[in-house]
Amino acid sequence: MEKPVYYTNRIGIGVSNLDFSLVVARKLASSSPDKEDTEEVLCTILMSPQHAKIFTELLCKNVKQYEDLFGTIVVNPDEEKFKKMQDIQGK
Repeated sequence: MEKPVYYTNRIGIGVSNLDFSLVVARKLASSSPDKEDTEEVLCTILMSPQHAKIFTELLCKNVKQYEDLFGTIVVNPDEEKFKKMQDIQGK
C-alpha cells in the first residue's frame, strides 16, 4: 500500500515536557478575492525530545548542503515583487 505524500507550506510546533509535535498543514488560496484563504491540517507528528534534536541536526545539515550547491535560500522575498505578483493574479 502506498503512503501519502504531502506538500506543506505551514508547520506549527508544540512542546511539552515529554514530546514535540509538528502540525503539518497547507494554506489554500481562496478562488475568489472576497473569500478568506483556508488552512488544511494534513497530519500531526509526535516525537521525543531526543528525536526532535536529531531531526533538527539532520535538517540543518541537509539545508547547508543544499545552500552549498544552489546558493542561499531567501527566507523573506522582496515584498514589492510579491505585491506585484498578487496584483497580476487579481488577489
